[in-house]
Amino acid sequence: MGNTVAPGSQLPSGQVTFLFTDIEGSTRLACELGETYRKILNDHRRLLREVFTRYTGTELLTEGDSFFVAFRDANTGMRAALAAQAALGAHDWPADPKWREPARPKVRMGLHTGHATPDQHGYASSTVHRAARICSAAHGDQILCSQSTLDAAPDAKRGTTVKDLGLHLLRGFDDAERLHQLTPLGCSMAFPPPAAVRRQHNQPAFPDAFVGRAKELNTLTSILKGHRVTTVTALPKAGKTRLVCRLAEQLSERYHDGAWYVPLSEETSVAKAVAGALGLREDPFRPLLSVVIEALRHRRCLLVLDDTREADRCDVTAIIAECPNVTVLAASLRPLQLSGEVKWALPTMEVPDAAALLRQRAKLAAGGVDLGDCTAIAAYVDGFVPAINILAPTVPLLGPAGLMRLLQCNNMSAVDKDGALSKILDATYGALTSTAAKLLQEMSQHREVTVDDMRRWRDMETAESMHALLELVDTSLVSIRVGTAGAQYRLPSPVRWYVHRIMPRPALVTSFQSMHNDLPLHSHERLTADEDLLTPSAWVLH
Repeated sequence: MGNTVAPGSQLPSGQVTFLFTDIEGSTRLACELGETYRKILNDHRRLLREVFTRYTGTELLTEGDSFFVAFRDANTGMRAALAAQAALGAHDWPADPKWREPARPKVRMGLHTGHATPDQHGYASSTVHRAARICSAAHGDQILCSQSTLDAAPDAKRGTTVKDLGLHLLRGFDDAERLHQLTPLGCSMAFPPPAAVRRQHNQPAFPDAFVGRAKELNTLTSILKGHRVTTVTALPKAGKTRLVCRLAEQLSERYHDGAWYVPLSEETSVAKAVAGALGLREDPFRPLLSVVIEALRHRRCLLVLDDTREADRCDVTAIIAECPNVTVLAASLRPLQLSGEVKWALPTMEVPDAAALLRQRAKLAAGGVDLGDCTAIAAYVDGFVPAINILAPTVPLLGPAGLMRLLQCNNMSAVDKDGALSKILDATYGALTSTAAKLLQEMSQHREVTVDDMRRWRDMETAESMHALLELVDTSLVSIRVGTAGAQYRLPSPVRWYVHRIMPRPALVTSFQSMHNDLPLHSHERLTADEDLLTPSAWVLH
């Protein structure tokens, strides 16, 4: 076979299976290897031609590192593709101690079967273009085929594993194509999703509708217009992931190259997680972070990093420094503390929004039955979302009015038997500095305080005290309400109940006496204690 089209009379006609191949990252490979790449390219061509000749394929065109081959039946085309990948895998490719693996070309392959009639110039058919698009959707080492190829190959599953990858839009086509991955039987190969039509986002789907937060979404939209790194901080189960995903979905069209959700974990670096979200693969010649930066360098996109940690600072800093059109929206328990980062603590929900959320969650727990207005409960817990989630399953049992009466008698203790609220707050509280923990205990005696109020208890002009207050705000244990009289700091009721429960009895008594003597409270905000039983459970709101 050569590099020119075979005479029309020799080309398959009627139902034809087309195979396209090319080397993934061939330009990078050529730049890294220099003259060595010539030998790799020639070996690659020789190996593939030997296989295609053995399987009676007709080579129509070879250009650079790609092949275009026609087969008279689908079974033969599929076996040829599998044999070609096996030949590439078995070959002894050049190696170097500096490389993580030998310089084996990773070839992607695409198969499609359809009606085609050649002339003296070859084929001019949408079937050919569809086959080429299927190849471009594959990743290196991967074989993709269309449903029509699978249907036309009765022996397809003999010695082969066929994995259905679902429907995908191919560039230039309006209809979706069902793609299948072919691998040798017993061979397990994992690949990112097919790289078909450019997606605007990959935001996860949630089982229930998004509720409220219009004010917060508008605020964050404005922040993202002028800042490249924004971190939304909140306690666990407070809804920060839902919020940033909702925002990314709304703003995806603002970013030409999409908005991408990147879930993180202690075991997964930012580089690895971003590579997975974008469908990038590791390069044996350079670190994965360099691969990610190269892919993002000229993209205008939004990265939604979920659950960032202190260890992620370096990767985020490198991406921001090297990729001028990338914006990062992070969700975390604490800020990343990067230069230029906007730290935005997620406030508790407005009571109407929180009531709507509780009503929605209660309806799900009640098998779709709407149990009515939940505004009183939402107001009682100050719109604190973790408490809303804990209370929702109890609403169907008692009804909104019955649950409200129970809360007024027992706070959250009657409905939080397994300590879910404590589990949410324990880790955050335990990570506080001693100064921040002490300040939180002092603030917990009041629904709302100002900096002037706090000055009565301690010297708020010191860096340690101001850092402690900032720490409480960053962790969403304390929220800020800014008005004409200045900033007021507030602990949501469930946080105050938690702090009272864990405070040692002497500290509780001392703190109560100090607050009672030094800071007048409104009658409806005062905390009282049973003098004969000074325990956290004896504290109630009047």
